[in-house]
Amino acid sequence: MIQSFRDFDKSVLIALFTLKLLGTFALQALFTYYYTDRSTADIYRFFDDGLILRDVLFTNPSHFLRILFGSG
Repeated sequence: MIQSFRDFDKSVLIALFTLKLLGTFALQALFTYYYTDRSTADIYRFFDDGLILRDVLFTNPSHFLRILFGSG
């Protein structure tokens, strides 16, 4: 059992980070070349909704807080 990060082997961390990077590039390629329609691909809708929320935050912060906390 691992007691702390000091006991964790450095090569395992490098391998895990490499897997994370490869997964990132695989998802980017998938949504760039396979799911090209912005209206149906979930990841594009997620980021588009994030842009809308950011605009609401800077336009009207009270509306943003209402959306965030589900009040009103």
